[in-house]
Amino acid sequence: MESEIQALLHNAPLQTQSRLDAQQRIIDTLDEQLRQAGQRYPRQDELDGWLRTLLTERPGVQCVRFHTMAPSQVYPLPLDKSAKAGPRLYQSGVSLTLQGDFHSLLAYLQSVQRGPWRLQWGRWTYTVIQYPKAELQIDVRTYAIAWSGRDAPRPAAVLTAGQIRNALGTLRGLPKAAGGGS
Repeated sequence: MESEIQALLHNAPLQTQSRLDAQQRIIDTLDEQLRQAGQRYPRQDELDGWLRTLLTERPGVQCVRFHTMAPSQVYPLPLDKSAKAGPRLYQSGVSLTLQGDFHSLLAYLQSVQRGPWRLQWGRWTYTVIQYPKAELQIDVRTYAIAWSGRDAPRPAAVLTAGQIRNALGTLRGLPKAAGGGS
């Protein structure tokens, strides 16, 4: 009996280390997924620059107004006093007023939709100024994750695609995603 106890005590640290190694592999996999998920949504400065670059590639589209929207917390809701420490989902974006003919404006929107990132379309209006010239007002939104409380991960960490989907899935009334897959 004593030899069995000694064997168990001898093997316990090895079993514990094996479990810790397995958990570390899971964490490493999740960290990689987090990094990849974070690349699906552009930072605000990336979105601004990319939309401006697309405008230079569309000679039939003139930008009348380009306004960067301030970030706002969308999850958990800022008024939710029961929200615990952890991830916070913020929405920011750009409000554009563009002018051009229908086909040029459509080509610009298709370029945005085919882009490398997931985006949300916000409010938009289309008005014919004097045929064929029209004006399009549109909001293009992106998301960012920030952490609060003592459970915050190291600064370089982001959320997994599943965690982002879960956070976004809890929100009600968001417009359909533009561009990239889920």
